[in-house]
This record gives sequence, structure tokens and C-alpha cells, in this order.
Amino acid sequence: RNLAIAVANVDAAAAQLTIARASLFPTLDYQASASRGRSSSQQLLPGSQAGNSFELLGSTSWQIDLWGALRRQTEAAQALLKASEQARRGVRLSVVSSTVQGYLQLRGLDQQLAIARRTANSYADTVKLFELQYQYGAIARITLEQVRSQYQSALASIPPIEASIVQTENALSLLLGRNPGPVVRGKPLAELRLPPVPGALPSSLLTRRPDIL
Repeated sequence: RNLAIAVANVDAAAAQLTIARASLFPTLDYQASASRGRSSSQQLLPGSQAGNSFELLGSTSWQIDLWGALRRQTEAAQALLKASEQARRGVRLSVVSSTVQGYLQLRGLDQQLAIARRTANSYADTVKLFELQYQYGAIARITLEQVRSQYQSALASIPPIEASIVQTENALSLLLGRNPGPVVRGKPLAELRLPPVPGALPSSLLTRRPDIL
């Protein structure tokens, strides 16, 4: 939605530039009219015919830009258009980077959830084993309760991760311009690779930043 607003701002700036440029050229105005009727003297004569009357008026005007005010307005409109275009680029880069970061965060949460569930399942198996040992008198009850407490702690860690996953999915859906909902997964986090970055980057890359431009 922010990107759509930025695009609309570019269109508005382009329209302002067109208006500013138009003031440098002559303005042509015209007006046409037509009428049909009879004069007051003809109305007294029997059999008189109605007549048609047509009128076309034209005018032209041109404001001489003696002190350069109109040229300065055009230059200001051009600067506004270029600034709006760079602002659109900045919003686009922001949306793209936020989407990438959100998706990486989502895949990281998926991995945390998988680990938390495996941990809970492991503690569940341990609880069953310790219950058998306690049943046959191999361990004390306090040891069994400690294992049960660890199992409950492992279970309690799962809902916050699931809630964070839903929140991240909703945020990604907002960035994608659609209603909140699940996000289709791609590669797992371990298979995602960053593109190679050269060791030395030229300082001229800074001049490509939207805010500097």
C-alpha cells in the first residue's frame, strides 16, 4: 500500500510538471455560439422566416517569462518529480528488504517450533521411562516430578512460538498487499544462501542510494 501511494505521488508530480510547462507556451481560448430566431421588426411581417446566427470568438495569450519565474517553477516541478521517483525507489527497497527479513524470521521461527516440538516429544518419552522406574521403585518421586516439570516447560514454550509465526505471517501478508493469512513456505532456512558480495565495493555505489539522489 505504501508503494501504491508512492507511485501515485510520482503521477501527481508528473502532472504538476505538465501544468508548470504549459505556462511557458501560448494559451488559446475559443468560444462558439449559435442561435435561431426573428428580429422584432420581422415578427410583424407575415410569412417571415426565422434566421440562424453563428458566432465564433477566439483569443490567445502568452505570458512573457521576463524574470524567469515560469522557468523556475518548471525546474521546481522537475525536481519534485525526480524526488518523488527516488522516494518510490526508496519505498520499494524498503518493502523488498522488509519482506526478505520477515521471511527469514518466519523460517527461523519454523525451525524453532520444530526443535521445540522434538524436545517436548523427547521429554514425553523420558517421562514415560521415569514413570516405569518410579513404579518399580528405582527412583524417588521427586526425580519423577522434576522430569514432568521439564516436560511441561517444553510444552509451554510451543504456544509463544506459534503465536509469533502467526504474527510474522500477518506482517508478510501486509507487505505483500493482501489480507492476513498463512504464507506458503519455500526452501528451509538451512538451504537459503546469500549471493556473493565482492570484497571491495566502489564508493560510487553510494550515489545510487535513493535518499542521496
